[in-house]
Amino acid sequence: MTARYRKDPQEAKEFFASFRTELPQYGPPKTERDTMLLFTVQSPVKPLQDDMAEAVEESLSWNRHSGEASRTKTRWFSADSTGEAIRVSVRKYNPYFSIDSAEYWKRIAGDLTEDEDLVIASRERVSADGVQSMLLHMRDTNSSRSILHKVVLRNHMRYLLTALTDSAAGPSDFVKGFFDTFRPYGDSTDTTQIFAPRGTALIRDFHAADSALRASARMSVDEAEFRDADAPGIINLIRDGARRKRIT
Repeated sequence: MTARYRKDPQEAKEFFASFRTELPQYGPPKTERDTMLLFTVQSPVKPLQDDMAEAVEESLSWNRHSGEASRTKTRWFSADSTGEAIRVSVRKYNPYFSIDSAEYWKRIAGDLTEDEDLVIASRERVSADGVQSMLLHMRDTNSSRSILHKVVLRNHMRYLLTALTDSAAGPSDFVKGFFDTFRPYGDSTDTTQIFAPRGTALIRDFHAADSALRASARMSVDEAEFRDADAPGIINLIRDGARRKRIT
């Protein structure tokens, strides 16, 4: 704020003294259910709508079996009247991907602090009902900007909630309510956590009767982490492949 005056500065001083920042006000929240990205949340703001044709194509691609390491989709909940926005980024890992728990959360924190101006002010981990989450409160060392990140992990689906807030005023009711009520309800076919070894499952599915499952396993060999106990199964796959090649 800047004031210009000629003689008496009292009016400007009173204006400065009366200035207060206030959090934006919203109407009552409603349940939003995303049937493609598989989550529910209580929000007074509706998600931005995708182009219909694009949404259909992305939906088909999202659910298609492939050997990709992961796929990512984003939803925005943006309030035009206040300018506040929450981004929900969803990463769907390959079903045969697995990683050590400590290493995974270390990577997540490292990825979110790549910007050297941001530091972690607080960090909170929660695990309940098969869902693990980490809430990170980030602060900008060069401004009053504050960023809230919440990482929610349910089996092979990772949700990253992000909101920009003011460090003095804190998060609004919109942001707090959204973060508190966000719930992934998951894919019924995704029943194994990424922290559990998946090499044995890939070996089992390599010759599955279901053609889609078999194709998914064969395209995902590079994504699985094998243990010593998987060695006999891998050897059998190699021998079987060599035998089939001789026959053809």
